[in-house]
Amino acid sequence: EGFNMPEQNFYENTYFGNYTFGADGMLYAIRNYYFEDYAAEEYTYIQKNYVDCWNLDGSLAWETELEGLSSEEEYLYVSAMTVTADGNLPLLLNGDKAYKLSVDGQGNMSGRKPLSDDVAKIFENGASVMTKRDGTFMVTYYDEQDWSKQYITTFDPNTDTLGQPSQLPTSMTWDGYNT
Repeated sequence: EGFNMPEQNFYENTYFGNYTFGADGMLYAIRNYYFEDYAAEEYTYIQKNYVDCWNLDGSLAWETELEGLSSEEEYLYVSAMTVTADGNLPLLLNGDKAYKLSVDGQGNMSGRKPLSDDVAKIFENGASVMTKRDGTFMVTYYDEQDWSKQYITTFDPNTDTLGQPSQLPTSMTWDGYNT
């Protein structure tokens, strides 16, 4: 006899990402919550995003909701998060547009601000964002005129400045099998 799964008319998921340790010895991450109800008379969709902070014993120190991150008018997600020496958490947002916002060490969120066109283009064409120990980022990105060329540069979220880009070897680009 076959195994019968009960019909499920909703989808619910919680997942974590963008883990980073702070100089304060705390662990930070983005918690994403997603819920869809297909059976309700009116279709229900909920997406919420949070910054969570844990003590190293595993206990939750604080959590704050990133209110208004995505809406019907604009889709956004957290592409990177770091912790600066003073305990602030700069978050880079991508999606329909590129923004930066900050959360302080107590979970208070600042308003988001658009990244400059030059910086936004780097993140739109980005391959990966890596957090450096000093609270800045290393970003690899593709040349939109020649997708076989890939570059690496730094980005300082405190000053919104990009470093001098360096072209990566061809063996690390699409032509090099994206190794």
